[in-house]
Amino acid sequence: MSADGFWDSPQGHEYRQMWRRMTTAFGVVATRPRAKGSSRAAQERDLIEAAAREFEHAYRGGSWPRQRADVALDVWAVGMKDTPQPQNFAKRLLDQLGTVDGRTPIVYRDDRQVTMLYVRVDEIASATPTIHFAAQRAAVIRDEIRRGPADEARQQQFHERQRELEDALERAQDWVTDYRGDTSEVGKKFLSPVPEK
Repeated sequence: MSADGFWDSPQGHEYRQMWRRMTTAFGVVATRPRAKGSSRAAQERDLIEAAAREFEHAYRGGSWPRQRADVALDVWAVGMKDTPQPQNFAKRLLDQLGTVDGRTPIVYRDDRQVTMLYVRVDEIASATPTIHFAAQRAAVIRDEIRRGPADEARQQQFHERQRELEDALERAQDWVTDYRGDTSEVGKKFLSPVPEK
């Protein structure tokens, strides 16, 4: 089997997935997400640095921080109330993960290295405020996308499922139409139209 043949095989896909997980910089910070310019930013930076030390000890294959490589960054923040808009939160966190105030970079030297970015901010009343981030070389993510299975079988399965749902919806609409005039007790109770007030 050629090298390309291996990488496109299920075994190659599994190996790439494993290597991507091992070389991804993960961090979880127990703090409330804040917008850029808010107070306590320096304290948050200390928490992020502590999280970075943990992932560096766990995943030595990642070679973080990246000094020049393009980076794909995935961020998920959860707050209890007054959460910032994703774009405002992202601006501040991008600074925190790079070189700020002369301090050592955590994920990259300059936030211009971030060429792929996904940010999600959720407000959940019962949640513990946390910030999750995962960073990977953008080239690795692009390769995963490029080598993702063309998977005609999956597309066919999707279209078949879509047709099944459309057929089910059409049958349901037919049933409603057919039974609107049902004069039985069940029909009157469940299927007859609700009279307008």
